[in-house]
Amino acid sequence: MLNKAHRVAAQISSMYRYEKFLLDVQSLTVNGSRRKTILNDLQRENKQIMALQDENRQLRETTKEYLSTIREILESHAELEAGIV
Repeated sequence: MLNKAHRVAAQISSMYRYEKFLLDVQSLTVNGSRRKTILNDLQRENKQIMALQDENRQLRETTKEYLSTIREILESHAELEAGIV
């Protein structure tokens, strides 16, 4: 009888450990409010990435315009220098 009580106590203890394990695993899984939070974070980050990509595109276009202007200035300078010499 005492042996049976020990087995039952051990099984109950195992069940508690298993339940705690399940709760720990559940907190790591994507479900419920945690899923909503993760999705909101991902959407916010996606918007930031898209804004940065747009800014990057604009900076590239501006840089190309600046380089083109500098080339024209250098060509004009070279022509003036050639005319002086």
